[in-house]
Amino acid sequence: MPAGRTSTSGSRGAVKSSLRFTVDAALLRELGERLVGRPHIALAELIKNSYDADATEVVVSIEEDAIEVADNGHGMTFKEFEQFWMRIGSPHKEKLGESRELRRRLTGSKGVGRLAVQFLAHEMELTTRAKRGKEILTASVNWTEAVKSVELTEAEAHYERKPVSAAPVRFPGAREHGTIIRVSDLRHTWDTSDFVDLAREVWALQPPFGMAGSGDFCVDLQSADENLVERFDQQMRAWLHLWHARLRGQSVGATASGGLEVCLTVEFEGEAPKQVRYEIDDAAITSVQFEVRVYSLHHKQRYGIRVGEAREYLSRNGGVHIYDAGFHLPYYGADTDWLRVEADHSHRLSRSALLPTDLQVPEGLNFLPTNTRLFGVVNVDTGLERNHPVDDPAERLEIQMSRDRLVGNRAFEGLTRTVRWALDYYAMEEARRAFKDASRRRDVQPLPSSLDGLAHLLKRYRDDMPTNAFEAIDRAVRSVQRAGRAELAVLESEAALLGSLATAGMAALATEHEVSLQLEDIRRLSARFRRAARGGDSASQTFAEAADRLSILVDRISSTRRLFAPLLDEEDRGRRERLKALELVLTVVDHSRMLLRGIPISIEVIDDLLLPSARFADWSALFQNVLVNATNALLDAPVQEITIKSRVAGRRKSILVEDTGAGVDLKSADELFEPFVRHTQLSSERRMLGLGGTGLGLSIVRMIARSANCSVAFIEPDEGYSTAFELAWTE
Repeated sequence: MPAGRTSTSGSRGAVKSSLRFTVDAALLRELGERLVGRPHIALAELIKNSYDADATEVVVSIEEDAIEVADNGHGMTFKEFEQFWMRIGSPHKEKLGESRELRRRLTGSKGVGRLAVQFLAHEMELTTRAKRGKEILTASVNWTEAVKSVELTEAEAHYERKPVSAAPVRFPGAREHGTIIRVSDLRHTWDTSDFVDLAREVWALQPPFGMAGSGDFCVDLQSADENLVERFDQQMRAWLHLWHARLRGQSVGATASGGLEVCLTVEFEGEAPKQVRYEIDDAAITSVQFEVRVYSLHHKQRYGIRVGEAREYLSRNGGVHIYDAGFHLPYYGADTDWLRVEADHSHRLSRSALLPTDLQVPEGLNFLPTNTRLFGVVNVDTGLERNHPVDDPAERLEIQMSRDRLVGNRAFEGLTRTVRWALDYYAMEEARRAFKDASRRRDVQPLPSSLDGLAHLLKRYRDDMPTNAFEAIDRAVRSVQRAGRAELAVLESEAALLGSLATAGMAALATEHEVSLQLEDIRRLSARFRRAARGGDSASQTFAEAADRLSILVDRISSTRRLFAPLLDEEDRGRRERLKALELVLTVVDHSRMLLRGIPISIEVIDDLLLPSARFADWSALFQNVLVNATNALLDAPVQEITIKSRVAGRRKSILVEDTGAGVDLKSADELFEPFVRHTQLSSERRMLGLGGTGLGLSIVRMIARSANCSVAFIEPDEGYSTAFELAWTE
């Protein structure tokens, strides 16, 4: 807590001074490492502070050795800076509970933001102006000086107060108030994965569907690295792509009886969209457009989004929201049941009151989603609805005087039935899919080892059959027997290979766990060397070189650990699903950077192409092995390039991995998929780098592809390439 301050006057009314807070240096370091833990968590704490300050826009600027977080929140007065920001462990947020203006639920607590600053960098500079404040406050702290002693230390924050006229500052969104925190002389080396992790920490602060109003909150990452910015933005928007089903409806005109005709498109993830038209009698509305997304949160979600966080986000922001000419009516959402889905759940209704008989499924309404599984936007225009032809103008769609909801009249009832019809139709389609899946999962008889029994039975009735018929059937049975024996031989070979791979996998997981613990010790040791390197003498130079070497080592180890990422999560190892090919390929390339040794990779995969159903870990292993093979083939190539592209020809779809390396002989290329067969010779040094060479990679590729009903082969490459590997399947 602050222990005192001294003041001196500056020019043009500026006041310079310093504040002191007493803190044990060792305790400060321990708190920073234990409560913050990782760099992206620390940076997320600063963004959460901006959210708590009612900011609507945060700009995170990344430089070579500095990070700046600027917001347009309510800023701080000097008193707030002194009593709250300078006080580590201040409980004031817990007492408040919600933000002062927008009534947001506060996310930060216990002064972790200050610990986050200390954890991120050696130096900090803060600039802030309170809303309607008359002065600009700047402050700086050198954390190296603050924690250089293991004894009780008095750390100083030097500050300066200037009139706004003397030091005008513009905050994000051209606001005149807010806070800017700049940390420099960073303690950690940042890469793209750290900023993806940052997005995973803060995505839930943003409102769904870009809702206008008090919920606005946008985080803008700025960096010279365009790939970094793109990956961050993708992760921030990832939530909108996690839907299990999507319903898009659009009114197409009035019916002959004066009702409303609507065109509805229903799309389940990984399946082709289905379109249906329906009519709502006596709707009393002219035009409506809506989109509702249904979410399923029973398993691990893609993009690293945690299930618990996703559920909390839905419970806070879910439901179906109404916009009137772009203006969000705040009454509608997760807390209201204007579509009566919760009421029907509580009454255990199983049949829709809106759908015709031919669209009903027994117990189908049991699949109706609740508000906490929905995100939806309904667009209407009450200005346009004033011209709707009705006998009583009071029955037109119109907004209440409070401007938070629509008048509950005939038109609103028509709007409710229009959207609810779509939800009921989705429930029936979901029921059909569930019944089909259940039927598919029923136990079935395996292909008989009884093929031998069939042959015996055939011979038993030989005398009762025409000779030509017997011979034809006998040839067919013997052909199936030969194919079955060949298939069994392959399965036995793959089973033996799987046993070895399972053993290796368990050893790899145990090793990865141990490495993760040791890596944290290396990071701390590197930070200590850097602190010791500030003396300027020869010993300091030695410490600086050691810190640099350790940082490089940490980066290499971190890159290696990404190779194990698909194995570390039980859902990735066990759950089969259809994954987007582009996202999968981008992830594998990112995780395999260390193995690819800087070789440029061009990716030309269709955005909505879905891979056949398989585990995330399986696809990761397949593409990782193919990329390593391509990398090995480029060892002595004058031009080193790998391209990953997709092809679609009717129902046949494929992904090609082409390289400019040594090439393969297509006449004998099939041999490469057999265990322990390899044509590219690797030096012992290359094998020690972990880049294959055992002859198992393509055997694993074929095994995984077969389990996903895909074929693999080397084919004629495109012009400019030497080798083309193809993964193909038929929808």
